[in-house]
Amino acid sequence: MDATIIKSLLKCKLSKTELKPIQLVEEDLAKGIIECELSAYAKVIFLKESFEKKRIMETGPWCFDNHLMVMHDWARGLDPVTIAFDKRTFWIQVRGLKPDFFTWEVASKMGDAFPSCEDVELRREKGGSRFFRIKFGVNVLEPLRILIQFQIDDKTAIGYLAYERFPNPCFKCGRMGNLIR
Repeated sequence: MDATIIKSLLKCKLSKTELKPIQLVEEDLAKGIIECELSAYAKVIFLKESFEKKRIMETGPWCFDNHLMVMHDWARGLDPVTIAFDKRTFWIQVRGLKPDFFTWEVASKMGDAFPSCEDVELRREKGGSRFFRIKFGVNVLEPLRILIQFQIDDKTAIGYLAYERFPNPCFKCGRMGNLIR
């Protein structure tokens, strides 16, 4: 069924009114960005400069009109129907831990709790409160975790997770996009 929907969307074309917010401007074109294809399913953009492509793919997450944009590196011959747009890397903040849990041992434990962990940082805000930031891959089709619980020695720690730059979370089911608050 998903393949049928995707094929239908690939045939749809956006109207001039719908295209206006996502059209590339002269400044973008001067930088070497090339528009390739527009449809209701995707906008394919080719970048001449590899450093620009790397910057765009590695930073983010990117949102448009408060909706998540999941991007994929393009290669000739790649069939858009076969691309899974379900994973995206996010930073989350772990808050609410007791002060004695802000150690690198705890940071390592938290990184292990997220199978696709890429990075862990310890941050301090101006007011003195501390929190961990974890960068990891999220399957955006599954419910989000809101807590993390782990053991250090004989102590149990529970932290609350705050997703950075995550658009439209549902606070009832934990999924993205249905906007039940």
